[in-house]
Amino acid sequence: LPLKSWLFPLFWLHWPETPVDCPRVVEQASSELSLLTYIGLLNRGVQVSARGMACLSTPMEDSDIELFIAALDDTLEELKRDAWI
Repeated sequence: LPLKSWLFPLFWLHWPETPVDCPRVVEQASSELSLLTYIGLLNRGVQVSARGMACLSTPMEDSDIELFIAALDDTLEELKRDAWI
């Protein structure tokens, strides 16, 4: 899938059409898919920004991270089922 994220405590989920090799690629990422990802996560109890920005924090427990991963998996499956990706 084309969904990309940086591997740091602060991250940004985005949908670029090409590999990210400069900031302009991220600016051109699909805003529709970003919004659908945001809504999908929100409907599953996970809050990220509408642009897909989020963070991990040391007070988080394993269950918080597992909730995020499950919500993202469910959201991606829904997007696939509805032919968005």
